[in-house]
Parts: sequence; structure tokens; C-alpha cells
Amino acid sequence: MRTAFMILLSLVVLGAVGCAGTDARCTTLCEDDGVGDTCNADSISRCLSSCEARISGVTSLCATCLIEEARFREDAGGIEVCMSDDTCPEGGRCPGSVCDYCIGDAAEEARCNPPEEVRCTVSFRDSTECASVCVSE
Repeated sequence: MRTAFMILLSLVVLGAVGCAGTDARCTTLCEDDGVGDTCNADSISRCLSSCEARISGVTSLCATCLIEEARFREDAGGIEVCMSDDTCPEGGRCPGSVCDYCIGDAAEEARCNPPEEVRCTVSFRDSTECASVCVSE
């Protein structure tokens, strides 16, 4: 059910920003993976715009290099601090928004930290790493 909702949300957002003219590589980069928190519509739109601007006017091979290794993910909100806890098999317990959970217990972590819509950012590799590909074309 959540996956179907995420696909529908992505289609609505991508349609709203003019997906028809969007490069498929940018669309793929800016899709939400449907795991954990969901990137909000504004974040997806910014990701698509940034990606399109980065590859505008360059050859396909250069564009591929420029967006290769790009990441679209939730903004870092801090480092999760887990406490030592002998009752957990892995020896640690992390605070959640609703409850605490043992490190490595994905089901309990999901229950303690229900998914929500969050701000995400896109990061690209340094364009100088593509200089040889982009200049030689």
C-alpha cells in the first residue's frame, strides 16, 4: 500500500514539474525509494531542476558522468545516539520518536519512527571528475 502511494505521489510530482521533458536519468535519481521517510514534493522538484540544469547542453556521455554517483536523500538531522543496553542482543538501544528500539531491529525501528514527509537534498560528484569525458566530446 505504501509503495503504491509513493509511486502515485512521484507521478503526481513529476507531472507537476513537467516530467515529459525531464531526462530519464534525472527522474530516476529524484525518485523516492519508498523506504523510511518520504522526500516531500518540493524536494523532488528541486532535485529535478538541479539535475536538469547540471546536464543541460552536454552530450549524453558527459551527462551520465555528471550525475553518476549523485545522491538524493533526507537532509542530515544529526547523528543518532544509541545507549548501551544489555537487554538488546546487539548491546545498544536507540531513542525513537515514539519509543526506544534495539539496534538492528528494523521492524521495531519502523514502529518507533513512523515514516513522515521530509526535506531531501541532492548532491553531485565534483564536475572536474568528468573533465576528460566532457571535454573530449
